[in-house]
Amino acid sequence: MTLDHWGEIKERLLKTVGQNNYTTWIEPLVPGDVEDGIVTLKVPTNFFGNYVSQNFSDLILHEINAAGTDATRLNFALNQQP
Repeated sequence: MTLDHWGEIKERLLKTVGQNNYTTWIEPLVPGDVEDGIVTLKVPTNFFGNYVSQNFSDLILHEINAAGTDATRLNFALNQQP
């Protein structure tokens, strides 16, 4: 399963976090799989994943659930594609 409404989720996050935070921290996220309530988001670096996890994970998780995906937590994984 994947995040079918990722575009809508990102639009709501833009309104919440503002343009600068969105461009820097949300826009580069790539949706991965959703399995057993765990949503995987692909990130460019480990630092990036750690920062987003510490500063935006609750908000992202809230918006994912609001869009209809039953998610209990986020997992950040390195994006292996350029």
